[in-house]
Amino acid sequence: MKKILTALLLAAILTGLCACAGMPVEPTTESTAAAPSGTTETETTATASTEPETTTAETTEEPKAALSQTYSAARLYHDEFGTLWVQVIAEVQNSGRTPVALGDGTVRLYGNGEQELTVLDHVAPYPQTLKPGERAVYYEEKAIDTQYEGDLTLHLDCSSEPVDEAARYTVSDTELRRSASGSGIRSLTGTVQNGTSRPGELVCVAAVLYDAEKKPLGVLYYYLLEKLQPGASQSFTLEPYRLPDTVRDSDVESFAVYAYPVD
Repeated sequence: MKKILTALLLAAILTGLCACAGMPVEPTTESTAAAPSGTTETETTATASTEPETTTAETTEEPKAALSQTYSAARLYHDEFGTLWVQVIAEVQNSGRTPVALGDGTVRLYGNGEQELTVLDHVAPYPQTLKPGERAVYYEEKAIDTQYEGDLTLHLDCSSEPVDEAARYTVSDTELRRSASGSGIRSLTGTVQNGTSRPGELVCVAAVLYDAEKKPLGVLYYYLLEKLQPGASQSFTLEPYRLPDTVRDSDVESFAVYAYPVD
């Protein structure tokens, strides 16, 4: 009986060994990812420029009108009928680098002690436009009602603006006709020609009279009665009816005549 049990036990052991030997075995592998040798981590820092980016833009400076007053005078006088008149002269110069158009001015007249006597509005300049360096005269004569007959001072307010050009017409054959007695001016004559491509709707011809010291004595002016077409010419005669009798022809050393379209 012992031999039989021993034989059965031995057979069971051999069967178990054979079963273990036939089972597949999956290997257990612990995989560790290592950094490749020779590799170095590099920290890159982006540095922003602290200097602002500058852009240089070419700018064109706008032309500016610049006027300076070079002379002024105000005189009281009586005409042949005993009426008291005032003559106002204020000379300005274009001290800028561009042509300018002048607007009408306002003149305030003062007596002794800064007493304001009267205000003259819409005082016109002659000529109306100026090239750089040229001069114009604000001129007016007006009857006034005042008992004051002393010295006068004046203050001129005027405006100007830059323009592309100082429009002018050609003046020729000018002649200052003086009286035979030398007591006054008879007239100033000449010819004006429109050398532009545009018609002159309203044309002013003005003559500024100067003494030996180049101080303005007065202005003679006239507006042509007809439109001045391109290329056309027209004669003119300037009368001294807006000139005080105190201005004698012997006082006039020179004159400048301007002809231009009036805006």
